Amino acid sequence: MANVGELVVQVTSDDSGLQSGVSSSKSSLLSLGNVAAAAGVAIVGAFAAVGKASLKLGMEFDKTMSAVSAITGAVGDDFDELRENAKLLGETTAFSASEAAEGMKFLGMAGFETSEIIAAMPGLLDLAAASGTDLARTADIVSDSMTAFGLSAEETSHFADVLAIASSKANTNVEMLGESFKFVAPIAGSFGFTVEETTAALAVMANSGIKASQAGTTLRGAMIRMADGTGAAGKMMHKLGITMADSEGNMRPLENIIHQLRNSFKDLTEEQQAQAASALFGKNAISGMLAVINDSENEFGKLVVQMEDAEGAAGEMADTMLDNLGGQLTILKSGLEGIGLAVSDVITPAFRVFTSFIQDNLPTIKEITVGAFQAIIDFGGMVANVLGVLYNWFKEFILPVMQDFSNFIMENMPAIQAVTQQALSVIVEWATIVWTFFKEHLVPIIMEIWNVAKAVFPSVKELAVSAFELIKVVAEAAWVVFKDFLVPVFNEIGKVANVVFPVIAKVVGDAFKTVIDISNSLIKVVTAVIETISKALKAVKEFVGASKGTGGGGLSKSESKGFYSTKGGVTSYTDRSTGKTSPAKLSGARANGGPVTSGQSFLVGERGPEIFTPNSSGMITANGKGGGSTNNITINIMSNDPDSIFDELVRRLNQQGVFA
Repeated sequence: MANVGELVVQVTSDDSGLQSGVSSSKSSLLSLGNVAAAAGVAIVGAFAAVGKASLKLGMEFDKTMSAVSAITGAVGDDFDELRENAKLLGETTAFSASEAAEGMKFLGMAGFETSEIIAAMPGLLDLAAASGTDLARTADIVSDSMTAFGLSAEETSHFADVLAIASSKANTNVEMLGESFKFVAPIAGSFGFTVEETTAALAVMANSGIKASQAGTTLRGAMIRMADGTGAAGKMMHKLGITMADSEGNMRPLENIIHQLRNSFKDLTEEQQAQAASALFGKNAISGMLAVINDSENEFGKLVVQMEDAEGAAGEMADTMLDNLGGQLTILKSGLEGIGLAVSDVITPAFRVFTSFIQDNLPTIKEITVGAFQAIIDFGGMVANVLGVLYNWFKEFILPVMQDFSNFIMENMPAIQAVTQQALSVIVEWATIVWTFFKEHLVPIIMEIWNVAKAVFPSVKELAVSAFELIKVVAEAAWVVFKDFLVPVFNEIGKVANVVFPVIAKVVGDAFKTVIDISNSLIKVVTAVIETISKALKAVKEFVGASKGTGGGGLSKSESKGFYSTKGGVTSYTDRSTGKTSPAKLSGARANGGPVTSGQSFLVGERGPEIFTPNSSGMITANGKGGGSTNNITINIMSNDPDSIFDELVRRLNQQGVFA
């Protein structure tokens, strides 16, 4: 006994170690599994989020590029060149590809061709970055102003440099200069004034607080009055010796005209200057023009020189503006958008194939969808009807049986408890035997396996790390294969799908309709059968209840109206409603059996005289002729209506005394 006790203690100790080790291993494996599952979910979620964002980004970009194509008429290689250029600008500048596409759209609206747009974009982007103006707005201002000045697309970069100099050297910006150009640029262009001269004059006015549309209308009004050469302006020009054109009739440069005005005004008093300016320029333009003429340090001339030599000014200013963390983040954002567009280019073809398929098959899809919903509605109605019938059936027939079963259980509960207790005792006894066997024989084996597993586990861990690295390499290679090989394959599959899918959709739609029709027919048949059975069972139940309530008196309808009686061998019929008795009209007696004819009355009855009038012909078999105590009854009923059949069956069984 002592040895046995020692053995039990030892086994229990080993068992605890095993449980602890197994628990630790299980915990480690579960943790590893949870980490792997969480990583998988995170990776799938990240890919889904990137795909969704990339697809949305690509849709917006392609939408804008489609507008560029519609405006410029660029298709084929020209459109591809514009699209790739917009993507490149988005990846390498502070502006996204979508913003570059918006800029292209405004240049196209100004009549720029594909090559002209591509040549103009770098300067536009530099000017927008340097001035902090929205790229689309910058493109609108530059394209409109260049058209008004009559400049070519190749001069866009220089025009951007001129505006950059003006924005940095004067109290104005690209937006204000754009407003000024709307009014003065067409006149300046027709007079042959250069962009540098006109912009310098506007910049000098801006330093005196005359900006935007006011500066544009001031310069425009002054030039128009002086060019007219009549009236007060013409007289004052003649008096001061100012000419707008040279000897050959060509308009002099604006810088030359400003120089003439400055020389003519320097010897005038302030009052004379005001009078002369009013005559030359008009009252509304006096302030602005005097600001240019009386520029003591000749800022106008200096600005003209700087603007003529402004090549690269916009780019340098843009680099300076972006040389900070905010600028780096802006460029990084544009680069990330470039990655998104690359992803979009990979997945968009598949989505376009799918979308085209849906568009091409919308009528079929609509028909199938409407049919499916209608079938579901019809099926739901039929199911509701069937469930109603089944519920009534359950309530009338099944529920009573369940109640009887419940009563049986309650009445025999002691016996059931005794059997259950005995069964549990047997189970406990067997469980004890199994557990004892497990501890004495299996525990040592499991412990040996566990020790081996602990020794091998570090190698398994290293193998798992190597496998993970291998999976990473394989995944990267698979991505390359997918992008370079499978995407073209998917495109070809999409083309085939456009041909095959409509046929499949038609076949599936027809099959679906056929299944729905068959299902509807089956449901109708099942419903009819259930209703017929229910009616039949209900009739039998009513009949049984009625027959028990009569105490064997029968259910013949004729008995509710009157009764037959026999006295002295003569059978009479008494009408209950009138009390009148008359001889019964009989076609014969059938107490010992024999044939009967439809519509005729016969005398029958094993308990006394009874009158039987059948609705159809048949045969009556006397009680006991079948042998022993068996009653054989033959009844012929000619009808297809279930209610009529059961009514007639009940009536005839009652006449035969079955329920007596």
